[in-house]
Amino acid sequence: MARKRPNGSGMNPRKRPDGRWEARVFVLTTEGTWKRVSVYGKSPEAVEAKATELKGQRDKGIPAASTTSTVRDYLQIWLEESVRPNRRPSTYEGYEINVRCHINPFIGGKKLARLSVRDVQAWLGQLRAAGRSKASIRYAHRTLRAALNQAVRTELIARNVALHVELPSIEDDDDGGRQALTPAHAKLLLQRAGGQRLYAAYVLGLLGLRRGEVLGLRWEDVDLVQRTIKIRQTVHRSGGALHVGPPKSRRSRRTIPLPLFAVAALRTQFVFQAAERDVAGDKWQESGRVLSSPIGTILDPRNFQREWEAFRDGIEGLPKVTFHELRHSLVSLLTELGVPPRVIMEIAGHAGLDVTMRVYSHVRLEAQRVALDQLGTLFGDHADGGDEH
Repeated sequence: MARKRPNGSGMNPRKRPDGRWEARVFVLTTEGTWKRVSVYGKSPEAVEAKATELKGQRDKGIPAASTTSTVRDYLQIWLEESVRPNRRPSTYEGYEINVRCHINPFIGGKKLARLSVRDVQAWLGQLRAAGRSKASIRYAHRTLRAALNQAVRTELIARNVALHVELPSIEDDDDGGRQALTPAHAKLLLQRAGGQRLYAAYVLGLLGLRRGEVLGLRWEDVDLVQRTIKIRQTVHRSGGALHVGPPKSRRSRRTIPLPLFAVAALRTQFVFQAAERDVAGDKWQESGRVLSSPIGTILDPRNFQREWEAFRDGIEGLPKVTFHELRHSLVSLLTELGVPPRVIMEIAGHAGLDVTMRVYSHVRLEAQRVALDQLGTLFGDHADGGDEH
């Protein structure tokens, strides 16, 4: 039980020899004890505002974090006690890498209770100076934000300072770093994929499925009569093991109508898999997956990745797109066909329209650039400034 609050809630601001102003306030700590802490500022008004905020938190019964706890200490506890038991293994793995490589080396030694907006903003600048990509920086920030949200909920800190920083724009190297297949490239890919054992996978990739969704697709989720597939499971590798789980978000759990060429690809896959089952004989281990290993087990993402890269690299003139970038290609191709962004969002299973619009806007910009470049053929020599007289 917490001790009774001591008399004397603080003192008026006083000027220190170093020129700063100081006020001292009694606060309740997370250990259930009362402690007098100091707040500092450049003026009496600044100090009074900080002291008033502390008093307000104290009067609401919100404890102050221990001044000895560091960001590193807290993040380790958060990972093991909050993330590991409650989130997907891949989520834990991503957060752990961010904590170890992108957060602790820069701000891990700072006191959790004293972490400021300025500290977090400076940390983002350090990541940028260290050569981290904008996408990497945003993911690291998202990790810290999630951790500090938990600290606020458990009343270790009063506010999440990571919510009040300016993040780097993703419009430059991150969006521009993505590649998308042109209609001609997509057609070339599908022409060369015919007869490949993973042909259906490449078709599904161009329909916007993620790799884990392709590997998690079961025959029971396929309806070739109604021409639909249901995305209900994903497969991913984490911590040296394969994991089967639900899609990454509510939006990702979706039903996708199949165009006729996809129906044909899945029918071919059914026949192809039946032939593999006959060849495997007693070694066959039924997983119920549309895409499986030669003996019927779940196809390992690493093996899938190797087969995809070997196939892609064997097509002369095809960009070195990742399998995930086939999703970006879907947005590009549907955009060129004039499909509204909200419909594209539903097909791709994006978490929100803003995600689709970032890709959509990039694609539209490229289409506009191509259109405007054609002005050169219209203007001819005048594009260079015309004849001199």
